[in-house]
Amino acid sequence: MYLVCGDSTTGVADPPSTYNGNLDSNSNTAYIMTDDAVKFSCCGMIKTWKFYASRLGTIRLQVWRPGFNTNFTLVGENTFVVPVEATNQEIHYEVAEEHRIQIKDNDYIGWHTTANDMIPYASGYSSPDNTYYRSSSVSVDWTYAFTSNYDNRVYAIVAVVTANKKPYFDNIPSQIHVFDHLGINDVVWTLDPQDTENDDFSVYLSLTNTYFKLSSNQIKVKSSLSTTNSFPTSLSPRITDSCGNSSDTITFRIIVENQKPIITSLPTSVEIHENNQAETLLHTIDAEDGEALVCELHSVLPFSNDTVFEVKETLTPGEYGIYYVYIPRNRSLDYDKVVRYDVSVTCTDGRQPSDEGHLMVYVIKNIPPEFTDLPREEILPQQSTSSGFTIPIVVTDADTATTSLSYGITCEPSASCPFSRTTTSTGADIKTTVDFSTIQVPAFDIHVTVNDGDTTVGANVLSVYVENINDIPVFANAESDLKIGVEENTAVDTLLYTYFTTDLDSVDVVTYSWTPTTNSYFDIDSASGEISTIAEFDYDNLFYVGSATSFRFVVRATDTKDTATTTITISIVNVNDVPTLSDTHYVLNDTENVGETLLSSPNIDASDPENETLRYTLDCNGYNTTYFEMEESTGDVYFGGDFDTDIGHPPVTECNVTVTDPGGLTDTAFLTINIADTNDFTPIFERDYYNVFLFPTEDIGTILINVSASDGDITETWNTITYGMDQSSLGNSYFNIDENGTISVAMDISAAFNYGQTVILTLSATDGGGRVGYSTFSLIFPETTTTSTTTTERPFKTETYPDNGYWYLLAGIVMMMNTVLIINLCIRYCRPCAEIDKRTEAQKRDERIKAAQERKAKVRSDFFSTDDPWSVNKYQRSNVSEKQDPAPAINRKNKRSDDKSVNSSDQGSQGTTNANRSSMDSFDSLSSSKNLFPYNQQPHHIFNHDTSKTSKRNVDQTSLW
Repeated sequence: MYLVCGDSTTGVADPPSTYNGNLDSNSNTAYIMTDDAVKFSCCGMIKTWKFYASRLGTIRLQVWRPGFNTNFTLVGENTFVVPVEATNQEIHYEVAEEHRIQIKDNDYIGWHTTANDMIPYASGYSSPDNTYYRSSSVSVDWTYAFTSNYDNRVYAIVAVVTANKKPYFDNIPSQIHVFDHLGINDVVWTLDPQDTENDDFSVYLSLTNTYFKLSSNQIKVKSSLSTTNSFPTSLSPRITDSCGNSSDTITFRIIVENQKPIITSLPTSVEIHENNQAETLLHTIDAEDGEALVCELHSVLPFSNDTVFEVKETLTPGEYGIYYVYIPRNRSLDYDKVVRYDVSVTCTDGRQPSDEGHLMVYVIKNIPPEFTDLPREEILPQQSTSSGFTIPIVVTDADTATTSLSYGITCEPSASCPFSRTTTSTGADIKTTVDFSTIQVPAFDIHVTVNDGDTTVGANVLSVYVENINDIPVFANAESDLKIGVEENTAVDTLLYTYFTTDLDSVDVVTYSWTPTTNSYFDIDSASGEISTIAEFDYDNLFYVGSATSFRFVVRATDTKDTATTTITISIVNVNDVPTLSDTHYVLNDTENVGETLLSSPNIDASDPENETLRYTLDCNGYNTTYFEMEESTGDVYFGGDFDTDIGHPPVTECNVTVTDPGGLTDTAFLTINIADTNDFTPIFERDYYNVFLFPTEDIGTILINVSASDGDITETWNTITYGMDQSSLGNSYFNIDENGTISVAMDISAAFNYGQTVILTLSATDGGGRVGYSTFSLIFPETTTTSTTTTERPFKTETYPDNGYWYLLAGIVMMMNTVLIINLCIRYCRPCAEIDKRTEAQKRDERIKAAQERKAKVRSDFFSTDDPWSVNKYQRSNVSEKQDPAPAINRKNKRSDDKSVNSSDQGSQGTTNANRSSMDSFDSLSSSKNLFPYNQQPHHIFNHDTSKTSKRNVDQTSLW
């Protein structure tokens, strides 16, 4: 709360004319005196400015409010124009009340001149101090920073202040009345606060109130005022200005009342016809009340058990009306019984009802309608009366609009009545609904009735006679729905059928037509009635593109007056077409494989115009057919049995492929099957191991032995053998093996090997496909019998060492084995050496291939012969012949993938078999042991005598022997 000013002067001296000695030459400059001696110390209004003006012009006398540091806000200003006659004089400027500037504690006096300075000053005083100035224009309510100041100056200007005048209300009555239907925030009264000095002030209620509040000088409803009884409430609005001056206390009394609903549209009266048969709004109720009302029927006199009248909401929400209710089961209104009804209505706002309102409803007696031109007769010519021909009927009604009348008609005969009726302004029109040229009935009686909503008059008869009836043509040879089938590809202009008609009117000429008229395949001759083809047609082309293959026509025979109709259905009959293979010659390229293996697809495909299921068959000129089989449904080709070009199966086979449709029509193409040989044999040395005796003194180039390996493949690429020797354990290539398998000394070995030493190396034979066979090569350097005499020491005698008895035994066994090996080597290799040298490499390869084929055939024959104790009983039980493959190609769709990895397992197992052979010493001396198992780990068909079926499994033949 501020200290309220009394009448006082703020400034250094009064009058200020004593400080008129000096004048600055600044222009457009604002000044603020900030010393405590010249600042305002209370809250009030400036009523007078006193100043000394050294120049004429406009001066703005100002009040500034300090802010942060040297920032000041311009609070207000009074503008004064100094005339020439007032210069160099003390001026007293009395400010009107509405223009006075509100001051507060710590505000400062200031001024601004647009032109040159006008207020003089005196210097040399210790107070006031710090007069700030700023050379710029300034505006009220803006804040500016002042950075320049003058010290120890007294300016010739003071302000006379006075207290604020008390604010007041200008329009508050002592009491007002309001209705309780007012809603929350509805305005009850608007206050008009006044302050003659244009001071800032605030308006408030001194006490809070349950029902009303103050907002923006408006008294508004705060909570619901709904009440049954009136009640008063008092408010005390007040005004306080910026200095804390308050208005006088005023009591404002508000009386809250409930408004009783008033029906303003009743009493009144209406009329209604006794033949009214629709619900009708008789009266819309108007009622006054600030709240939502509910209106209801209070009573109806005279009383009736039936609800003839009803009060309910109209289509407008919240609006009520009095309705007439039509009761279909009997007449709601009857003039002869009740002429007038008194309908009483009340409305309520939920707390009190309105007075009753009355509607008088008068019933008007009905006058029945009358026919003015029925009964009567009309004559209509058959050939000239068209559809829509009108026969007017005139009806009158004294109390009902003609357009409100309803009509009914019935015909005799009733079947296919060719008449209808429409209401007109004068009665009704009876109209023909068809062209009478189609009518064959000579007369009709039309019974017409009219109803005005209460009374039905009639039926009155309109008799219509038909004259000059034409005879209709009659089809002489047409069934009710004739059906004709015509084969596809029938020639153009082929006659399919001819219609004949009769007509009792001999002069009539009958013509023919049909619908639909747009047709690309058939036509009917208009004069003769002949139906013929006009284009060729293919059933399959139509069917498979979704076009119709059956056509139904409505045939018409007309004599220009009447028409006879019948129907015909023409269906295109499908004829079986020859299937067609997509090519005349197919080529299939694949490699040999086991039976039932799917070959690469030759893309055999066939089309059939009927899209029927086709069957594919394969004929490979008889003797080769068993090598291959074809899947009937797909044309896929499979091996019929194990295929091996190494044993003579043909690499090229010419076949015929035939496709057959269900009707037995076929197409044939050529199929060339090229089967390439695969590298399915691993080279096999003639021996599993070789022993060679030599001395460390052997010369370079000495031939040690000639080894040989064979390969069962017939293709030169696969059976060409390259020999190799692994000498990595020796650290040097002391020996050489050439392309013929001849092993010789390649470099000096005297320093590398000792007497009594045995060296074991591995020989390899690699065919052109990368398969490798192995054998063991032993180099034996025998003990020498010569005793060294180069030493003077007593030689070490082995036999004198007590633990060497065991070594003597072992040495004896080794020498015995070496003796046996030497004898075998002599028998096996020394005798045929001369012959081997005479054969060429081509002869050697041919002989090796032939020997491999003979071995393969012998092993296969032995494996499946009846002498085999493992398989003989199984095959005899199923009566399978010796040469029959015990696994026929059945159900291959589920089995083909089981056999695809057979060949890969052969290659991995061959090396294991060769290694096993090295331990079979009993076979070493038998030349017949060479290459006994060329099919080791190959898949074979094994017949299961328990299921009478064959299956595939890998058979290790070493377990069979």
